[in-house]
Amino acid sequence: MFRQRRFKVATLVREIGRAGGGGAERVARDLLVELDPKRFDRILFVSRPPGDRTGGQVVTDLRRRGVDVRFLRRRFKYDPLAWWPLFRALRRERIDVLHAHAFGQNAWGSLLGRFAGVPVVIAHEHNRAFTKHTLRAVLDRDLIARWADAVIVVSEEARRKMIEV
Repeated sequence: MFRQRRFKVATLVREIGRAGGGGAERVARDLLVELDPKRFDRILFVSRPPGDRTGGQVVTDLRRRGVDVRFLRRRFKYDPLAWWPLFRALRRERIDVLHAHAFGQNAWGSLLGRFAGVPVVIAHEHNRAFTKHTLRAVLDRDLIARWADAVIVVSEEARRKMIEV
């Protein structure tokens, strides 16, 4: 009998720690946990190591629930070599969907997801101050919005501002 391969979903967040991370990290974790493990391989990439003991507990819980948690070990804000393991995994493991959460991960995820050949790249902006005249606006417009297949925002106001940018 033909057995269909499981769909591979990777999620990218900045951190797990400081009481489990912020809202973006909680949304990412909840989405992964709710995916049916019989149908989906679920991987959580975290760009920074766990910030405290709480982060370690969150990681333990996610792994117990079948989520593969991997740390990129980014040491400082602009650490391009830290992203190499993500790119390699996206390409070698034939990830089907990359879902990035928050600005920095959206930028790196859109770029690396495209170059790695990920079929669907999703950028998820949770909450931010939008402005038309900064480097961040340029990256939102010319990198994330053009290279991601979908951009998710958390409110009508954020949607309006993102469209303006």
